[in-house]
Amino acid sequence: FFKQKTAYEISTRDWSSDVCSSDLSSVFKLVPDVSLNTEFTYAQSKQDVVGSNTYGTAPEKTRSYSARAGLVAQTGLGLITNDNYFNRTSDVLLSNGGYSDLYTNLFVSNLNDQFRIGANHVFRVGAEYRHKGFEFANNGMQSGSENIVAENSVAVNGTWLWQITDNLALTNAVREDRLQMQNTGTLPTVSLWNGADYSHIVYATTLNSGVSYKATDDDTLRLTYGRGVQLPSLLQTGLNLYLPFNGYSVEGNPHLKPTVTQNYEIEIGRAHV
Repeated sequence: FFKQKTAYEISTRDWSSDVCSSDLSSVFKLVPDVSLNTEFTYAQSKQDVVGSNTYGTAPEKTRSYSARAGLVAQTGLGLITNDNYFNRTSDVLLSNGGYSDLYTNLFVSNLNDQFRIGANHVFRVGAEYRHKGFEFANNGMQSGSENIVAENSVAVNGTWLWQITDNLALTNAVREDRLQMQNTGTLPTVSLWNGADYSHIVYATTLNSGVSYKATDDDTLRLTYGRGVQLPSLLQTGLNLYLPFNGYSVEGNPHLKPTVTQNYEIEIGRAHV
C-alpha cells in the first residue's frame, strides 16, 4: 500500500496530487493437480487538470479496481487453464458546479486445453469471451447526456504442432473472432453519428502456418505464412463524449474497418560456433 498524502477526503480546492494503491494476490493448491490463483488491485488518484481553452484548472479524481481468478488443472484430457479478469475505472471531472463521469469496464474470460495425441502431435484449443464498456454522463453541466457503448467479443482458437520427423516440424494456428458493438444510451446533441452507427458486427480470422526443416546440425530452413487482424479499439470506434466546459467533443469513428496484414517468409538460418 502506498499513499502520497494523509488526507483521503479532500475539498474541491485541494485535489492536487493524492495517490494511493494496493494489491493482493494468492495461489491455492486445491488438490495435487489443481491450483487456484487470485489477484485484487485498487488504485486512486486526485489531481488538478488544465482546461484546453481557458487554461484554468479543474479537479479530477480517478479510481480503478480489478479482480482476477483462474484455475490450472492437469487432467486426463490435458492441461486445462481458465483465467477470468475484471477491471473498472471511473474518472470524475468537476467544473462549473457540475461534474462529468467517465466509466470504462473490461471483463475477459478464457478457457484452454492443451493435450497430446501420440508422440508427435500436440494440440491446444480454447475459447474467449471479452466485454468492454464505455459510459459517459454529464451531471449538472448538460442535462440528458448519457452515452453507453458496449463491445462484446467471442473467439475460438486452435493450435496444432506436428513433429513429422526428427528434422521436420509443422505448426498451424487459427483464431476466429466475432465482435459486436452497440449503443444503449443517449448521444450528445452535437454528435456526428447516431445510435445505429454504433450497432454492428465484425468478424475476423487470423492464422499462422509454418514448416521448419533442420537440414544439418547447423542449418535450418523455415517457411511461414501469417495473416494478422488488428481490430479497432473501443475508444477508436465507440468513444463519443462532449465536454461543455471546454467547448469541444471527442468522437471515435464507428465505421473503422479492421487492419489486415499478410506475411510470407522464407528464412535460412545457420548456427555459428
